[in-house]
Amino acid sequence: MTDRIESSREEVYYPSSDVLANAYIKDWDELARRADDDFIAFWEGCAKELIDWHKPWTKVLDDSNQPFFKWFVDAKTNIVYNAIDRH
Repeated sequence: MTDRIESSREEVYYPSSDVLANAYIKDWDELARRADDDFIAFWEGCAKELIDWHKPWTKVLDDSNQPFFKWFVDAKTNIVYNAIDRH
């Protein structure tokens, strides 16, 4: 039975062309490259595009007190609105 489990972990299921055509992320490799090139700008872009903010941030990432990082410093949003209401 162990051999069957091991072999099933190696199987790869690729999405159909319909799924790819309707996917939000069309090119994972390009997205990962952009994130690697400048992760702060990447996440700032995602935050601007995907979240409605009541008050914008003054700083994207405050790493002055590591490991206690602060993202989107001073920003205000409504999580319920962004998770449920806007959709």
